[in-house]
Amino acid sequence: MAGRFSLPGGVVEVGETLAEAAARELYEEVGVECAIVGFNRHVEPIVREGGRVRAHFVIASFVGRWTRGEARVSDEIDAVAWIEPDACDSLLATPELAEIVAGARRIESESR
Repeated sequence: MAGRFSLPGGVVEVGETLAEAAARELYEEVGVECAIVGFNRHVEPIVREGGRVRAHFVIASFVGRWTRGEARVSDEIDAVAWIEPDACDSLLATPELAEIVAGARRIESESR
């Protein structure tokens, strides 16, 4: 889903939990380290072209609390933005990003 705002993500390495993968991908892609607070939700965007499935993504989102690092672009991303959940609706973004971010905000505030 190139050209859209999304959350960092990628492949889970052998022996790595989903939460560990989420934290690692965040660091590798944007240079931010976090402590995982909990699981948020998953979504499964399926891209169809005519009667065929062109792509099927499984996105498992976790809530992380920033511990250190400054967000930066990398070889995998060309922009970084810190935004309010309501602002997601105005962005060209991956499916359900606004709902994912809103859910993460609720989980993070309940974990304090």
